Amino acid sequence: MRIDTSSRVNVSSFTKEKVSEAIKSSNFNKGMGPDCFDGNLLSNHKQLEEKVIEEITNALNDAVIHSYLRVGRLVPLQKTQSKGPVRLDDIRPIVVRSHLSKITEKAILSKIEKECPHLISSKIYQTGFKEGKSTAIHASRLLNEVHGNKKRKFNLLIDL
Repeated sequence: MRIDTSSRVNVSSFTKEKVSEAIKSSNFNKGMGPDCFDGNLLSNHKQLEEKVIEEITNALNDAVIHSYLRVGRLVPLQKTQSKGPVRLDDIRPIVVRSHLSKITEKAILSKIEKECPHLISSKIYQTGFKEGKSTAIHASRLLNEVHGNKKRKFNLLIDL
Protein backbone atom coordinates (compact mmCIF):
# COMPACT_ATOMS: atom_id res chain seq x y z
CA MET A 1 0.00 0.00 0.00
CA ARG A 2 1.44 3.36 -1.01
CA ILE A 3 0.60 6.30 1.23
CA ASP A 4 -0.61 9.54 -0.41
CA THR A 5 2.12 12.06 0.38
CA SER A 6 0.97 14.84 -1.96
CA SER A 7 -0.49 16.98 0.82
CA ARG A 8 1.64 15.87 3.74
CA VAL A 9 3.25 18.21 6.20
CA ASN A 10 6.96 18.72 5.61
CA VAL A 11 8.44 16.30 8.12
CA SER A 12 11.91 14.94 8.60
CA SER A 13 12.86 11.46 7.50
CA PHE A 14 12.51 8.42 9.70
CA THR A 15 15.84 7.49 11.25
CA LYS A 16 17.30 4.14 12.23
CA GLU A 17 17.65 5.48 15.78
CA LYS A 18 13.89 6.14 16.03
CA VAL A 19 13.03 2.70 14.65
CA SER A 20 15.49 1.21 17.15
CA GLU A 21 13.69 3.11 19.94
CA ALA A 22 10.39 1.69 18.66
CA ILE A 23 11.82 -1.82 18.98
CA LYS A 24 13.05 -1.16 22.52
CA SER A 25 9.65 0.20 23.60
CA SER A 26 7.69 -2.72 22.12
CA ASN A 27 6.23 -5.50 24.24
CA PHE A 28 6.86 -8.73 22.36
CA ASN A 29 5.52 -10.96 25.13
CA LYS A 30 2.08 -11.01 23.54
CA GLY A 31 0.66 -13.15 20.76
CA MET A 32 2.48 -13.34 17.46
CA GLY A 33 0.81 -12.41 14.22
CA PRO A 34 0.22 -14.66 11.23
CA ASP A 35 3.88 -14.46 10.17
CA CYS A 36 4.91 -16.04 13.54
CA PHE A 37 7.81 -13.58 13.81
CA ASP A 38 8.87 -13.28 17.45
CA GLY A 39 10.22 -9.80 18.18
CA ASN A 40 12.10 -11.18 21.18
CA LEU A 41 14.63 -12.59 18.69
CA LEU A 42 15.85 -9.06 18.00
CA SER A 43 17.37 -8.61 21.45
CA ASN A 44 19.64 -11.65 21.01
CA HIS A 45 20.55 -11.30 17.34
CA LYS A 46 22.09 -7.90 16.54
CA GLN A 47 22.56 -8.65 12.85
CA LEU A 48 18.86 -9.50 12.48
CA GLU A 49 17.91 -6.40 14.49
CA GLU A 50 20.05 -4.17 12.24
CA LYS A 51 18.43 -5.66 9.11
CA VAL A 52 14.90 -5.19 10.51
CA ILE A 53 15.72 -1.58 11.47
CA GLU A 54 17.10 -0.88 7.99
CA GLU A 55 14.12 -2.45 6.18
CA ILE A 56 11.49 -0.67 8.30
CA THR A 57 13.32 2.68 8.06
CA ASN A 58 13.57 2.40 4.26
CA ALA A 59 9.92 1.40 3.91
CA LEU A 60 8.74 4.30 6.07
CA ASN A 61 10.90 6.82 4.20
CA ASP A 62 9.52 5.46 0.91
CA ALA A 63 5.99 5.88 2.38
CA VAL A 64 5.24 2.19 1.85
CA ILE A 65 3.49 -0.19 4.22
CA HIS A 66 4.02 -3.68 2.86
CA SER A 67 0.91 -5.83 2.45
CA TYR A 68 2.13 -8.55 4.83
CA LEU A 69 2.14 -5.95 7.64
CA ARG A 70 -1.56 -5.31 7.10
CA VAL A 71 -2.54 -8.93 7.72
CA GLY A 72 -3.66 -10.13 11.12
CA ARG A 73 -4.82 -13.27 12.84
CA LEU A 74 -8.40 -13.08 14.13
CA VAL A 75 -8.71 -14.46 17.65
CA PRO A 76 -12.00 -14.80 19.56
CA LEU A 77 -11.34 -13.46 23.04
CA GLN A 78 -13.73 -14.47 25.80
CA LYS A 79 -15.08 -11.47 27.76
CA THR A 80 -16.20 -13.48 30.77
CA GLN A 81 -14.24 -15.58 33.25
CA SER A 82 -16.49 -18.63 32.91
CA LYS A 83 -15.08 -21.94 31.73
CA GLY A 84 -16.55 -23.90 28.88
CA PRO A 85 -18.70 -22.77 25.96
CA VAL A 86 -19.91 -19.16 25.93
CA ARG A 87 -22.47 -17.22 23.90
CA LEU A 88 -21.33 -15.21 20.89
CA ASP A 89 -22.26 -12.04 22.80
CA ASP A 90 -19.55 -12.92 25.31
CA ILE A 91 -16.78 -13.05 22.70
CA ARG A 92 -14.80 -10.09 21.47
CA PRO A 93 -12.85 -10.65 18.26
CA ILE A 94 -9.36 -9.17 18.25
CA VAL A 95 -6.76 -9.11 15.50
CA VAL A 96 -3.22 -10.06 16.43
CA ARG A 97 -0.73 -8.42 14.10
CA SER A 98 2.89 -9.08 13.31
CA HIS A 99 5.47 -7.79 15.76
CA LEU A 100 7.04 -6.08 12.73
CA SER A 101 3.85 -4.07 12.16
CA LYS A 102 3.83 -3.09 15.83
CA ILE A 103 7.37 -1.71 15.47
CA THR A 104 6.28 0.20 12.37
CA GLU A 105 3.24 1.60 14.18
CA LYS A 106 5.35 2.77 17.15
CA ALA A 107 7.82 4.51 14.83
CA ILE A 108 4.96 6.27 13.01
CA LEU A 109 3.31 7.26 16.30
CA SER A 110 6.59 8.67 17.58
CA LYS A 111 6.89 10.76 14.41
CA ILE A 112 3.33 12.08 14.77
CA GLU A 113 3.97 12.99 18.42
CA LYS A 114 7.12 14.89 17.47
CA GLU A 115 6.09 16.58 14.22
CA CYS A 116 2.32 17.04 14.67
CA PRO A 117 1.50 16.79 18.40
CA HIS A 118 -1.82 18.56 17.88
CA LEU A 119 -3.13 15.47 16.08
CA ILE A 120 -2.90 13.37 19.23
CA SER A 121 -4.23 15.14 22.30
CA SER A 122 -3.69 12.29 24.75
CA LYS A 123 -1.11 9.54 24.95
CA ILE A 124 -3.76 6.90 25.67
CA TYR A 125 -3.76 4.82 22.49
CA GLN A 126 -5.02 1.45 23.66
CA THR A 127 -8.31 1.47 25.49
CA GLY A 128 -9.83 -1.89 24.66
CA PHE A 129 -12.31 -3.36 27.13
CA LYS A 130 -13.14 0.04 28.63
CA GLU A 131 -16.75 1.14 28.33
CA GLY A 132 -17.12 4.03 25.86
CA LYS A 133 -13.38 4.11 25.03
CA SER A 134 -13.02 2.15 21.82
CA THR A 135 -10.34 2.47 19.17
CA ALA A 136 -13.07 3.59 16.76
CA ILE A 137 -13.80 6.61 18.97
CA HIS A 138 -10.12 7.59 19.02
CA ALA A 139 -9.77 7.08 15.26
CA SER A 140 -12.92 9.10 14.60
CA ARG A 141 -11.59 11.91 16.80
CA LEU A 142 -8.30 11.85 14.88
CA LEU A 143 -10.15 12.00 11.53
CA ASN A 144 -12.09 15.04 12.76
CA GLU A 145 -8.82 16.70 13.81
CA VAL A 146 -7.24 16.04 10.44
CA HIS A 147 -10.21 16.77 8.17
CA GLY A 148 -12.38 18.99 10.35
CA ASN A 149 -16.09 18.37 10.64
CA LYS A 150 -16.68 18.02 6.89
CA LYS A 151 -19.63 15.89 5.92
CA ARG A 152 -18.44 12.53 4.69
CA LYS A 153 -20.45 9.64 3.36
CA PHE A 154 -18.41 7.20 5.46
CA ASN A 155 -15.27 6.83 7.53
CA LEU A 156 -12.94 3.94 6.97
CA LEU A 157 -11.16 3.01 10.18
CA ILE A 158 -8.13 0.76 9.82
CA ASP A 159 -6.22 -0.43 12.86
CA LEU A 160 -2.60 -0.72 11.71
